[in-house]
Amino acid sequence: MAVSVAEYLGQRTDAEENIIPVAAKNGALCPFMDRECEKVSKSLQPVCSVRKTDGRIWIVCEHRLCSSVTTNKRKHKIGLVEHQQKMLLSIARFIYLNEELQPAQIGVKREVTIPLPEADHN
Repeated sequence: MAVSVAEYLGQRTDAEENIIPVAAKNGALCPFMDRECEKVSKSLQPVCSVRKTDGRIWIVCEHRLCSSVTTNKRKHKIGLVEHQQKMLLSIARFIYLNEELQPAQIGVKREVTIPLPEADHN
């Protein structure tokens, strides 16, 4: 399965703006966590999402949609950024088939284990 990088450190790769690669362990901030990107701190490339050859985008970073980090380095609570709030509202409206849902009606619980039934993948 061939893929290409769709987002690099929160920046779309199909935009007019050039991507400037970041050096390892340089303290580059993740736009979704409001703190240092964990991948950069581990000398990995800060890829947030990839695009399959059919155009579908797959999130490959656990912090891309809603960061699982709830406090920053100073122990201040981190809320969801505007993009995350809009995305969650859009998802909820799609799932519940209700375009009138409001942000106050959406709850967020971070890092919930989802039990999956046994499946035969042969």
